[in-house]
Amino acid sequence: MRGQRPGSGARIAEAAYIALIHRKEAALTRFTVPDMTCDGCIKAITAAVRRLDPAATVAADLPTHKVEITSGKPAADLAAAIDDAGFTAQAA
Repeated sequence: MRGQRPGSGARIAEAAYIALIHRKEAALTRFTVPDMTCDGCIKAITAAVRRLDPAATVAADLPTHKVEITSGKPAADLAAAIDDAGFTAQAA
């Protein structure tokens, strides 16, 4: 393409391919986090999970203390990341 650096199209295609592979390998993992009590807790849990897997998606429901994570990382690693952030992750 005009105005594009040499090889940049290949890098874009590679990034798209990696994202596609991640989506295919990603699984939904659910936890109950009884000590998640505020929006700050949700932000801390989300940050901890994304340090482990930057492509992860995190959805949390404060009233039920439920957290759903879509990630290619094993559930045990996700639970450890939440625990390391100072919260208790229980399989839901």
